[in-house]
Amino acid sequence: MRSAQHEAPKRIIQPQAGVSRRAARVDDNQPEVVRALRAIGAAVTPIHMVGHGVSDLLVSYRQVWFVLEVKDGRKRPGAQKLTEDEREWIARQMAPVHVVHDALEAIAVVNALRK
Repeated sequence: MRSAQHEAPKRIIQPQAGVSRRAARVDDNQPEVVRALRAIGAAVTPIHMVGHGVSDLLVSYRQVWFVLEVKDGRKRPGAQKLTEDEREWIARQMAPVHVVHDALEAIAVVNALRK
């Protein structure tokens, strides 16, 4: 396990001027998930910066759309929980939102539901 002093800082996306909200945090493993999905030919658009609980990634693969919420499976279980905003946003959706904890889970999601 890495010590706190050697961990990369969280990247913070600042809101646009005049927009009042908390900055969207990117899980440490999100770049790894994005790279893995792109490596199998998926188109990946990060959407976490929208904020307000909106999930992290919009993915299209083999003519099917996926919405993925990325949580870091290497963290303690309490740190992997959905925020209240994320839970509320997911509950309002009329389509599946998949919570993934690593690149292998993300690939499994898009392969299991492909046409």
